[in-house]
Amino acid sequence: IIKSSTLPPLLLSSLLSFITNCATIIFSSVPRYCHCQYYYYYYYYYYHYYYYYYYLLLLLLLLLLSGTTTTTIIIAIARIIIIIIIINIIIIIIIIIIIIIIIISNSKCLKVVTLFLTEEINEIR
Repeated sequence: IIKSSTLPPLLLSSLLSFITNCATIIFSSVPRYCHCQYYYYYYYYYYHYYYYYYYLLLLLLLLLLSGTTTTTIIIAIARIIIIIIIINIIIIIIIIIIIIIIIISNSKCLKVVTLFLTEEINEIR
């Protein structure tokens, strides 16, 4: 998917740094957030989601400045969107796995989650 000609090295490095930052923060905060605050992961994920758009805008600017044709710009954007979707899926899977591990490993957390879910179901009824 990735070609050095269509994907500027600047974007590639920023995307890689984003992935590593995301991974390190998620994994380093697991012990601290074992007190059933698994919503934190969702918050973190959605908060960082907006950075993708800045990367896309940055790429557009770089492509426009380099004077490339519109077709190459469209192809490049399509490739980046595919990469972003893949990264998003991976991040979501990682977050879900972490949440499951936290809930299973923490019996207190398990009780709170079951209570919360039963309350939610009762509210729906």
